[in-house]
Amino acid sequence: MKGRYVTADRVAQLARTLSARDRDIVETLDRLRVATTNQLARLHFADLTKASAARQTPRTLRRLSSLRVVVCLERQVGGIRAGSAAAVWALDTAGQ
Repeated sequence: MKGRYVTADRVAQLARTLSARDRDIVETLDRLRVATTNQLARLHFADLTKASAARQTPRTLRRLSSLRVVVCLERQVGGIRAGSAAAVWALDTAGQ
């Protein structure tokens, strides 16, 4: 969906297809404005084992990003908190 316009029809279609967990992530980002991958994992994937949450959280966020629901904010790579766990997420056009 990258590069395509986000129309009202597309947003309505997304609203029908997002899971409850997806909607909860959107609500959290709407409330907090930004959150890290680890924060979202602790809030929305606590029902899974740590290993499963570590796999599912980035996968879910990448899928929502491809739908333009969330966006990974640009950041400096390297340092102590490098890697996908240090990614910071916000709402993208369709998520807003």
